[in-house]
Amino acid sequence: MEPKNNETTTNAPAKPRPISFCVLSKEAGPNGCPVVQSVDKLSAAAKAGIAAGDEILTLNGVKITSAAQAMEALQSAGIGATVTVRVGRQGAQADLSMVVQAKALSLDVDDLDEVVERKIAPAA
Repeated sequence: MEPKNNETTTNAPAKPRPISFCVLSKEAGPNGCPVVQSVDKLSAAAKAGIAAGDEILTLNGVKITSAAQAMEALQSAGIGATVTVRVGRQGAQADLSMVVQAKALSLDVDDLDEVVERKIAPAA
């Protein structure tokens, strides 16, 4: 189909989405579960209402005792799955619903520092 008047067509590829993060601490919180250190505002965690300082108590009813276990649980659920995340926040607990939007990554803190310093962004 021909473009009309001043219309232009483009076959440019869609821009890739930037990487977003929810960083869990290796240190356990008061309930023996990982604590959220930071949440990127574009992440699925932020959209679900998870905030820095929250302790991740359970994912789909399974107690979470490490960041690695949380990543494994999200990987098992798969992209597009809705998971229930129970968080501990200021002495209270809340169940939040989160849609898994990307493959879960587990990076060593030293690796994460390097990633943040380089400010990874989509290639131009």
